[in-house]
Amino acid sequence: MRPERTTHYLYEPGTFVPLVQASYEQQIALLPEPSYDGPYDIDQDPVWQYQPQAPAFKALDWYQCDHLGTPLELTDQHGEMVWRADYQAWGQAQVRLSEAAQRRKLDTALRFQGQYLDVETGLHYNRYRYYDPQVGRFVSADPIGYAGGLNLYQYAPNPVEWIDPLGLAKKLYHTYTKTHPESGTVYSGRTCGCKLPEENIARRDSGHHMNKQGFGPAVLDKTSENPSAIRGREQILIDTNGKAQSMGGTSGNVLNGISTRNKNASNYFDAAHQEFGE
Repeated sequence: MRPERTTHYLYEPGTFVPLVQASYEQQIALLPEPSYDGPYDIDQDPVWQYQPQAPAFKALDWYQCDHLGTPLELTDQHGEMVWRADYQAWGQAQVRLSEAAQRRKLDTALRFQGQYLDVETGLHYNRYRYYDPQVGRFVSADPIGYAGGLNLYQYAPNPVEWIDPLGLAKKLYHTYTKTHPESGTVYSGRTCGCKLPEENIARRDSGHHMNKQGFGPAVLDKTSENPSAIRGREQILIDTNGKAQSMGGTSGNVLNGISTRNKNASNYFDAAHQEFGE
């Protein structure tokens, strides 16, 4: 029988990419229910009176994840691998535990980014719905409807490159160019969306302000999940294609994508160079 245990998970900021799981051998403290029989008295409210005490964690185990944030291994405080999972394409996991992990009754229920294994059903809880890793589909329709695509039960077009942490839709960021067929002048821009890159670009191009000036269709340049990398890439394209007109340049862009006074400019360029190597 597994002992009483409380586990806390620490994630990378703004994501569901796990970093650490910390545990201690006792149940989480539950507060008594307030009495509603008489007039409310804040001094008698157990929630108001509660003074939480930070527990001492018995164990810290560190996640080693792949490029999508899927846990591949857990290592203990000594750097020893105690948990490992091999995944099929759509997330079905084959788990292996070290002898030390078996003695500690160690395990983790985290799977694809944002998913939590329900051991009773074998399904992965994805916050807005459940996912079946054996068939690679959600078991209920997308709660945001067709905004997430025509297939309401699809996890992602490609599980090797896509993620869906909430069971809703993945947002992608893109750069693109539009070229004037006569002058050869190039306009560079960026956009985003929850559909395939080509669909996101087509949506942006349908009402583009440069169409009235005779520029050709938008052509996809780069795609990323990192908006900072795309913002840096847009400015690189503007500079490469003649620089902004406000800087004395000849590109189709009147203004820079990143102001010369922007304090985060170096971060955008670093992100672009790191991701695209250009």
